[in-house]
Amino acid sequence: YSAGTMPSSYAVVSTVRFGAQILSLCAFGAATCTQGGSPIPVSSVSASSSSSTTGVGSPYVAGCSGTPTNCPAATRDGDTRSVWHCDTASSCWITYNFASAVTVAELTLVRVQGPNAAYNRFPGATLVSDTGTVTSFGNLGSTITVQIVLPNPVTTSWLRFAVSGSNWAALAEMSFCSPAPTPAPTIVPTRAPTAVPSAAPTQVPTATPTIMPTTKSPTSVPTV
Repeated sequence: YSAGTMPSSYAVVSTVRFGAQILSLCAFGAATCTQGGSPIPVSSVSASSSSSTTGVGSPYVAGCSGTPTNCPAATRDGDTRSVWHCDTASSCWITYNFASAVTVAELTLVRVQGPNAAYNRFPGATLVSDTGTVTSFGNLGSTITVQIVLPNPVTTSWLRFAVSGSNWAALAEMSFCSPAPTPAPTIVPTRAPTAVPSAAPTQVPTATPTIMPTTKSPTSVPTV
C-alpha cells in the first residue's frame, strides 16, 4: 500500500449476500449512507494494539499523538492514506465507542492492501456489540471499500470488530450510519357528518267533544 492509491470516490459494482447480511461491494474510496440514514459520530476508538511500522500508513495523524503512528484514530480522519495497523499477527480487534446508545444500520470500511497486492489485512471480522455478537462476515476478496447493510439494525454504545485471520490486521477508514427515519404518518382529515334535520311532528287536532243535551225533565201530573 502506498499513498495516493485510493481515490476519494467510489462506485458500487456488485451486491452479494454472506449469511444473513447484505454486502454492497464498491470499487474504491470513501462512501456515504446509502439507505437514507445519517452518519453516526464516534467519540473514541481503541484497539488490541497498534504498530509504528513506517511502511503501512504515511500521513501524520493528530489523534495518534503520543501513541504508535498507526493508531486506531487513523480510521476516523477521513484520509485513506493513514491506517490502523495491529502490532500482532492475530487476535486483533478495533472498537468504536459512541457518546451514547445509537442504532447502527449500515457501516463502511476501507481496507488496506497487504503483501503481494492482496487485501488480506482485513479479510473479515466478527462484529460484536454491548449485547453480544451481531454478525460475522468474510471472503471480502480484493474489494477496497465494503459497505455492509445490517438486516437487523443494532442499538449499542460501542461496536468491536474482531478481525479474522493472521495477517497483521490493518484498516484505513470506518464509518457508521443510522437507519432511515420513519416517515410521518399521513393524516387524512375526517369528513364532518352531514346533519340531517329531523322532520317536525305532524300536529293532529284534538276533536272538540259534542255536548249532548241532558234527558228531558219529567212532566208533573197533578194530583186528583
